[in-house]
Order: sequence, then structure tokens, then C-alpha cells
Amino acid sequence: MSVDSTNVVELQSIVKTVKNAGIKKQAQNYLTGIAVKRRITRLEDLKAKSYLVSKQVADVQLRRSIDYYIYVIEKTYN
Repeated sequence: MSVDSTNVVELQSIVKTVKNAGIKKQAQNYLTGIAVKRRITRLEDLKAKSYLVSKQVADVQLRRSIDYYIYVIEKTYN
């Protein structure tokens, strides 16, 4: 089940109208859980993106280093 921020705001407004303290607390805990899960999902998304970018940067760095080492070895040999 995917819950976006507009749904969470709507649910929070509904929770405010609940009179029973026990039910209200359970509903607030549920909404907090949804918010935390959403943040974790976003965090995992950012981690995955940063991992991919770091791998791309490392690949470019490795290729350039190899080219540079080959150049230095050839110049030194000659």
C-alpha cells in the first residue's frame, strides 16, 4: 500500500476528530509508522543512488589512472 503525503495529512486531520483516547493514540502511532517507513524508503533510495554514482566515478577514475600509468610507462621506457 502506497501512502503519499496528501493522504497522510488527510488521515491526520481525521485522527484529530477522534474522541476515544485509546483509538486516537493507536491511529497516531500508525501514522507515525507510515511516516517513518516513508523516510526509510527515501533513505534507501538515496543510498542506492549514491552507491551508483560512486561506482560510476570510480570507473572513470580507474580508466583515467590506467591511461595515465600506460603513458608514464611508455615515456619512461623511451
